[in-house]
Amino acid sequence: MRPMPRLVCRTHLLGTVLVARTPLVLLLFGLGSCATSDGPPEPIPADEDPPDCVSFEDLEAGAAFNVGDSFTTGTANIDIRAFTLEDGSTVADRQAYIDTRGNAGGDGQELALPKVNVALDFADPMEGLTVRFGEHGGNVNLEMNGAFANVGDFQDLNGTRIGGVDVAVASSPDSPMASISFSGRVDSVVLGGQELWLDDVCTGSEPPAGCLDFEDLSSGATFEVGERFSSGPAMLEIKAFIADDGSKVTGGQAYVDERGNAGGSGQDLASAEVNVALGLRGPVDGLTLRFGDYGGTVNLEMNGAFKKVSDLQDLDGMDIGGIQVTVAGSNGGPKASMSLTGLADRIVIGGQQLWFDDVCW
Repeated sequence: MRPMPRLVCRTHLLGTVLVARTPLVLLLFGLGSCATSDGPPEPIPADEDPPDCVSFEDLEAGAAFNVGDSFTTGTANIDIRAFTLEDGSTVADRQAYIDTRGNAGGDGQELALPKVNVALDFADPMEGLTVRFGEHGGNVNLEMNGAFANVGDFQDLNGTRIGGVDVAVASSPDSPMASISFSGRVDSVVLGGQELWLDDVCTGSEPPAGCLDFEDLSSGATFEVGERFSSGPAMLEIKAFIADDGSKVTGGQAYVDERGNAGGSGQDLASAEVNVALGLRGPVDGLTLRFGDYGGTVNLEMNGAFKKVSDLQDLDGMDIGGIQVTVAGSNGGPKASMSLTGLADRIVIGGQQLWFDDVCW
């Protein structure tokens, strides 16, 4: 095993730490606030949407919309419509509004629908659509290509076909937050709920197969909590780290490294007491990644289900959020690989001293 590289460190409230950064969505955690800084690329501003997605960041927080109102956000036209209750009666006196509490499971702003439906129009027909949502009570409505469904839960629609479109829901019984994917030609779509939040509405039923190897980033580039940037086909955002005692740490940093600590070639991404949210335009059916775990607590969250263990190897064989975890190749050393089998919407992974590379789906 190659020795750990000599690192520069800084001290914060939790002590001095070494620094040696994944809806769907992937988050990575790591401890430490030391890093090289070699001029990071300009991060994507938080008020810009990822390509082909609508995340409501261009609207004013708290803005409210009545039934009958229309507005544009990102590349979509939005119409607010009446909601149908479970007994078939309709409600037309409620408002949709822009919220910031993360109830859909995404980042930044989201659209809240309290007994409201929303019609989404991307101008041209779509070959699939994915939507991140938080369902916090009551029935939901879905109208696809004119075919209407009124059910108690979006999960009830998993595996069904509505309006000629196949429906898949990636969810966990441990969380109200999940995602719904539509595969097929989508000419029109309307959805809403009694207590429903939406975010990250993206065209396409799933991201194309590919890998994320960080070779398009500048070596030594650093990223603070709250920054967003793109690499390959993914949109990444740096998030706060959850320490072993459950406290939230916001002073960490991610950076691009080239010392091979994840076991791959070329550049990898080092997380030092931060999470990295990896957006792939929607749920992915399986994912693999290469990692180097050099000590301390590790975290894994998938589809809203969270685990905290002392080593990523401890997660081997677990089912987390409906995803089967396999860890292979460590042989007692820090470098190994992880395979995630199942429909994954949101993935969170990391450790106190973590490098990762070759994230493939």
